[in-house]
Amino acid sequence: MPLEEESPDPKLTKIVLIAGTPSNKPLQHEYFAGCALMRQWLKEVPGVWPVLVAEGWPRNEKVLDGAKAVLCYMDGGDKLALLEPARWAKIKGLMNQKAGLVMLHQAVEVPAAQAQEFQSWLGAVWQKDIGSRGHWDMAFKSIPSHSTTRGVQVFAAPKDGWLFNLHFAEKGVTPLLVGAVPDSGDPRGCQKPHRAGGSDRVGL
Repeated sequence: MPLEEESPDPKLTKIVLIAGTPSNKPLQHEYFAGCALMRQWLKEVPGVWPVLVAEGWPRNEKVLDGAKAVLCYMDGGDKLALLEPARWAKIKGLMNQKAGLVMLHQAVEVPAAQAQEFQSWLGAVWQKDIGSRGHWDMAFKSIPSHSTTRGVQVFAAPKDGWLFNLHFAEKGVTPLLVGAVPDSGDPRGCQKPHRAGGSDRVGL
């Protein structure tokens, strides 16, 4: 799988996929495999050039220059690979240039010191104060019309893991897929004291 392969044409839309370092057993938290699959799918989209990065950060940071979007699939919290000041500054520069940012899985968690800035970029941040985790079956039987959901069909996510009770920005957030949090997925009742307007739902 080619790594950090620069675009042959600057007119192509560059999307950088950053896979975190392995942190779990095989077949669990497969960050590199997930990013490799996304690279394969994006290669099929006309006008797009995906760049695959391993080990949490590019060895050649120039591959980030001109990126229209950066996707990070990695551990979060204190293990988030972006926390080194120079790396954070690089991402901040891309955000100032209106690049897109996608954080998958546990990468939605950052330490408190970076939480406010991160929330301004992403629209939400997971924090340990009210943040909750759980596993349960979820089925999305209708998909709203939105540019982000174009081509997405109804689907089920059996025994998937969910992070909920995020701190959302006050504006600029558009819920796309929403489902109820079952009691079995929240045995401690963590979401109940933090419902927004009586909501007991998790959104994507």
